[in-house]
Amino acid sequence: MGGWDRDLAFAMKRVLMSSLAAGSILTAQVEVQAPTGRTDRGFGAGTTMIEGSLLFAQRLPAGWFVHAQAGYGAAWNRGDPDAAFVRGAIGDAVVPVRYGRMIAPMLEVMAERPIGAGGGPVDVDVDVDVVPQLQITLSARQHIRAAGGVQIPVTDRTDRSMAALVYVLWDWADGALTEGW
Repeated sequence: MGGWDRDLAFAMKRVLMSSLAAGSILTAQVEVQAPTGRTDRGFGAGTTMIEGSLLFAQRLPAGWFVHAQAGYGAAWNRGDPDAAFVRGAIGDAVVPVRYGRMIAPMLEVMAERPIGAGGGPVDVDVDVDVVPQLQITLSARQHIRAAGGVQIPVTDRTDRSMAALVYVLWDWADGALTEGW
């Protein structure tokens, strides 16, 4: 099989504003992506990326939700392009599973625009992808989640192919890895 083809990322978020009554939250996030992907196969950035972004989420009626994110990723190697991005997702978190766990199907739309060295745009169009995915809470406390999906290019499909995506989230403020099962 192919082996590891994606970059590995670690992120931290901080709540800036939240309202339980309104069902909304605004957070800031910093993420570091290590260049672990197989660039010879077209996967991964090939350089360490540092991203900063703002995220907004809103609870909707009947268990639905929307998420929006906008940010900028700076390449550690200044000779590599940076990137500006926006992402949005809509999903349904009302699929309960036994023992307090939950399954949330969602659809994400992502757009990214490379920015050349020195801040100028590179001669590349905006990459747009759709990502149908499924998120599952692993712990009954729902502070540990895993998700998987398929990233499907909408633009520039001749140079970019579909990719399977997997991630794990741990909200350590809600408990340790060994708690809440």
